[in-house]
Amino acid sequence: MAVVKQKGSNRPATVFAFARHETFHLRDGWLFKGLNALQADSSYLFAEDAHHKLGMGINMLRSLIYWLQATNLVQLVKSRGSTKTSLELTPLARMIWEKDPYFEDIITLWLLHIELCSNRSLATLWYWAFNEFPQRDFTEERLAQGLQRYIEENQTKQIARSSIIKDVHCFLRTYISSSNDRNRKLSEYEVLECPLASLGLLRGSAIPGHYKFQVGSHRNLPASLFAYSLYRFRDAAREKDITLSLEDVRWAPLSPGRILCLDIHAISEYLDRIEHLTAYARMIRTADLNMIVLDESIKTADLLTGCYAEEY
Repeated sequence: MAVVKQKGSNRPATVFAFARHETFHLRDGWLFKGLNALQADSSYLFAEDAHHKLGMGINMLRSLIYWLQATNLVQLVKSRGSTKTSLELTPLARMIWEKDPYFEDIITLWLLHIELCSNRSLATLWYWAFNEFPQRDFTEERLAQGLQRYIEENQTKQIARSSIIKDVHCFLRTYISSSNDRNRKLSEYEVLECPLASLGLLRGSAIPGHYKFQVGSHRNLPASLFAYSLYRFRDAAREKDITLSLEDVRWAPLSPGRILCLDIHAISEYLDRIEHLTAYARMIRTADLNMIVLDESIKTADLLTGCYAEEY
């Protein structure tokens, strides 16, 4: 595990984390297993024999705890005056547990992806690759070099090359299924799929050793999720501003265009659908700048709870 803090004289430190997944990508069934165990006892996963009861190794259990945090399903809680550590379910986790406890719905997987790629402090590579990495086609080495420069530019202490490579391998296994990864020989543990691979956001290129972000329309992405990500972007990057430029929605960090791998054409299609069927957003097109106006009365949390109820 490698954790570093961003330096800055007038800014609060930002924690960066690398290789906390113990080299295990997120596995199908893990999140259900973790949340199910926490229903009765919030400290269950820290029990000495928890890995035996869950049927996994100690390192796998550590990885599970990491993925629960990285996807914003739990928050670490330490009781005052006690050495006991527990994991508290977030509102997102409680909603998913009610709507889709087995993590089978594509909406759930998109929500997990959005959280993971917004988590700069716990999933630094995932955040950087989707939000700030400038290249659509890349190799493992190019991804590793780019992350190294990002670390250096943010004035953090040097990170071991091995930790960066572990993250790169895990990142690829998060989004590329074993059947579509012709670039690397996978171990028996790596062959097990990550549920997020079904989103279709990355694929191996026809050129050996190359990978590619799948930027464009995604048939499995409902407009309700796009609307939620649009308001979430407003909250994170623009605070109370209800007007966003189309360019920012495509290119800015934490924007729908970056996190969901959508090009301008796909974004425009989603905006047209939302404007036609809801009052969540409308486009103002001018000769110089296309602007998106949001409804200031709409709360992002309401759009989140509505994702499972309607797919417009």
